[in-house]
Amino acid sequence: MVPRSRLYPLIVLHGAACLILLAVVWGAILAGLYIHRAYHLRTSQALAVTLVDATAQHMTAALTDIDKTSQALRRAYLRDPANFDRFLRDTDAPQVIFPTFQVSVINAAGFLAYSSGQPVTAPVDLRDRLHYRYHLTSATDDLYVSRVVIGRVSNTQSLQFTRKIIDDAGTFKGVIVLSVAHDYFVQFLRSVAIPPDGLVALIGSDGWLRARVNSLDTGVNSVPPSLFETPLQDAPFLDAKRPAAGLYDMPASLEGVQRIG
Repeated sequence: MVPRSRLYPLIVLHGAACLILLAVVWGAILAGLYIHRAYHLRTSQALAVTLVDATAQHMTAALTDIDKTSQALRRAYLRDPANFDRFLRDTDAPQVIFPTFQVSVINAAGFLAYSSGQPVTAPVDLRDRLHYRYHLTSATDDLYVSRVVIGRVSNTQSLQFTRKIIDDAGTFKGVIVLSVAHDYFVQFLRSVAIPPDGLVALIGSDGWLRARVNSLDTGVNSVPPSLFETPLQDAPFLDAKRPAAGLYDMPASLEGVQRIG
């Protein structure tokens, strides 16, 4: 039997030992969780870099081909506008890059002058289109990539890749337009090895989303239209003062899940 005078110290010592043991166990658990999280964070970051590099290389090559084609078509149109359709049919120019499904020309006044999709039989006013307004007021001759739009002739969701048409005197003659099906970009993103619960998106330096696919997407129109109606705000990669490449954490706009990009 333990004397009463020794009972209290023993109880205190046993209690302190239990607390120390619990602290050691929880410390080991938390340390293990930290190491596990750090490992998966490094793995996710490395995978994000790999996916971004592969996607960027493909998109750079695609944009280069699209731009070369737009310039070739512009030269053909300036050379002989009346026989531009024959040039397209004889050279099969719309198939120079496979995602192109329509070539069109907007005249200097902002109306559709030509469409490879169907004959222009009635006036189609395109003066409100951003790609026309951009070239009308821009002093530079560069490739413009539109937001996701619904074609007024094709009635199909697409991206417009455009260049201004200028003659030898520097006079603005209109805009050459290559309409690329939005589904082309969606299908390409689906071909990327997206990890479980991951996503990949194409976002312009203007903050507008061009295409977006996550690992659970199954349909072409799985992205809500609202995501194409508002540009991203305060995203780290849109800050011109930040490095051109890097890693960041931010919540996804649709799922609200914190992601590494």
